[in-house]
Amino acid sequence: MQRLHWEVQNSFIHEGDAGLFMLGYDAQRDFDVTRQAFLFSQDDKLHNHEVLLTQIPKLVSDDKVQVSDFLRRYCNQTPSTFDMVKEAIKDAYSYGEICVTSPSNNPKRKGAAIKDSDIMHRNPQFVLLPYEYQII
Repeated sequence: MQRLHWEVQNSFIHEGDAGLFMLGYDAQRDFDVTRQAFLFSQDDKLHNHEVLLTQIPKLVSDDKVQVSDFLRRYCNQTPSTFDMVKEAIKDAYSYGEICVTSPSNNPKRKGAAIKDSDIMHRNPQFVLLPYEYQII
């Protein structure tokens, strides 16, 4: 369903935030700050990717998890398609925020496409300046 919303873009509005936790309206958060009217526009797509880049590393633990399991865990809570989440996983890996390996435990090449069978876990090396604090 998310893919259809992204294709049509202008005929659906979602009253929630970008990223992995879109469900529910939070009256404590101001519309002008949080962008709670999510229109599936290009701006929303860019904002969604930025939010995913800050959320995914926080959700990945030391325990290894298969990408397909991670996607299934959060698929009903996000306006993102699986491909969008995989792109954010790839970028988080490129920035050193998380580790991604093949099923045979070989590290993925940076920039390589993320597959459902790949394995993710927290990067044991401390990241001095996480993505969310970088000025781009």
